[in-house]
Amino acid sequence: MKRELYESLRANIKRESVKFLMPGHKHRLDQVIDLDPSFDFTESFGTDNLNDPQNVIKRSQMRCANIFGTKASFYTVNGSSGGIIASVFYTTSPGDDILVARNCHISVIRAAIINRLKVHYIETCFSEGFDKNISLESFEDQVKKIRPKAIVITHPNYFGFPLDIEKIAKISKNYECTLIVDEAHGGHLHFSSDLPMSAIDAGADIIIQSAHKMLTGLNQSAYVHVASDRVDVDELFRAITTFQTTSPSYPIIASCEGAAAFMQAQGRKRLAENIAWAKKLTDDLKQIENVRALPYENRDPLKIVFNVRGMDGETLHKKLYEDYNIEAEMNDGVNVLLLATLMNEEDDYAKALDAIKDIGKNADGEFFDKENFFIRPKKIMEPYEAYACKRIKIACDEAVGRVSADFIAPYPPGIPVLVPGEQVEDGLLKYICKKIYVIDERS
Repeated sequence: MKRELYESLRANIKRESVKFLMPGHKHRLDQVIDLDPSFDFTESFGTDNLNDPQNVIKRSQMRCANIFGTKASFYTVNGSSGGIIASVFYTTSPGDDILVARNCHISVIRAAIINRLKVHYIETCFSEGFDKNISLESFEDQVKKIRPKAIVITHPNYFGFPLDIEKIAKISKNYECTLIVDEAHGGHLHFSSDLPMSAIDAGADIIIQSAHKMLTGLNQSAYVHVASDRVDVDELFRAITTFQTTSPSYPIIASCEGAAAFMQAQGRKRLAENIAWAKKLTDDLKQIENVRALPYENRDPLKIVFNVRGMDGETLHKKLYEDYNIEAEMNDGVNVLLLATLMNEEDDYAKALDAIKDIGKNADGEFFDKENFFIRPKKIMEPYEAYACKRIKIACDEAVGRVSADFIAPYPPGIPVLVPGEQVEDGLLKYICKKIYVIDERS
């Protein structure tokens, strides 16, 4: 068999590109933890058991909780997605109401499908073409009216926009709702006063963080943290193990530990350096005539967002990679996002600035503007009801007015623009490639 994937990965390693994308270790793992294939163990004497930790893993997770300032912390090899599903499953029972941010990750709705929940949404604020996170104007009224069993929010979102997490935590507690925070992009927040407040420090109930996004873990490494006394830690752990593989990867587990240890030893210093370098890069980009950069005030400055005159986001993203060997995290059709972490180095920012300056020199035309898009599809039925229906695949131009039987979720970041049970709207067709699954009305 041809080892095409292996050869492609080897070629990527040899390319030695400047990395402004996940994973957060930026392929500088040798500075964090010494891992190699010989660390691939199974449960035995001296290795403990992730799903029933009794010694080394148990003690490691206790030390991790101390580093993050939580009441309990669990490693998971199923990524933040698995942690979110487990947390929602622990908190709710079939038929319960759940209040979720409409800019939630796809895993939140999958959890609602699994536990047959009634989903209510907190609307998203769009301004200047960006999802600036949910609106809190009517948040307390919604909580008071719905009395959800759980509230699930994203903090910060993909572009680094945070929430008033203290206010949300207070309201959730007042109405006795369990607050679950998807902090997949906020594993670093606890370690710097120059960043938005972590949900851990705000006293949220359950916080899920990716160790591989903004920290130094391997892909799939994540934490499920408990930061309040309202959580039954044993029952939460039971839910985590319900959805976790019984053959977890020990290199991933070790990288969860390694990421926490690295934050304790060097994290604050390196984070401070990168915050300063990232801010300077954004400031420098603002001075380039044909470049526009998103201000970093009131958001995570490590998310560097910009566009260039006369160039759409996809073209700019590709040009950075092919002509300048710079890998960006993503583009949204207009802007390019550089994702910096504590593992970037000063020279990375210098190379990015030189490349963007060079691109900007010959730029002309108009700036592309991103529309303040989010068509809120009409909910026809609950996601779990639609998911259980017989479905058919039809051409997108025939789908308008039909009920979706699947997700449409551009990735990254994996936020659904269409959820099972919602009506397909004409404005959503730009996200649909040729065909879409809808409910078979004959069934």
